[in-house]
Amino acid sequence: MRNNVLDVLRYLFEGSHGTGIEAITDEQQQQTVVDQLQEMGFDGHSINQAFDWIQNLSFLDGVDDGDVGSAQRGIRYYTNEEIQHLPARIRGYIMGLEQVGILDTVSREMVINQLMFLEPESIELDSVKWVTLVVLDNYPAGLGLTLTEENMVVEGKYRSMH
Repeated sequence: MRNNVLDVLRYLFEGSHGTGIEAITDEQQQQTVVDQLQEMGFDGHSINQAFDWIQNLSFLDGVDDGDVGSAQRGIRYYTNEEIQHLPARIRGYIMGLEQVGILDTVSREMVINQLMFLEPESIELDSVKWVTLVVLDNYPAGLGLTLTEENMVVEGKYRSMH
């Protein structure tokens, strides 16, 4: 059995289950998706955590353009729990994305929040890049990444000011 929430999420978001993200959040179709995931070998606990992770993205639905425009830049202080969960390399990567304008304060907090839902051992740089792209793709305030910016996230090629 697969026991990694990130594996379930990647499977769902990459569309290989044959339905869109709407089916994941639609309660009537959710059981069909759960059944498909269990047939694929994912365990129930990981599936439930993945649905919670997706539900948490709905926070972004409440964000409007005014919230984004009024967001102030500042230094992000991490809690002890976040420091233990997110290695310095990951925190630095997130800070770099914010410094070049790919993340604003709202999307940064959402990326951090979504990463905190994952098991610490599954948080690698590739996972952070994937989570960042999913968050930005579901961000209605629409930072709307260009292909160049998307490549900057994926390849980590940005100039940071550490």
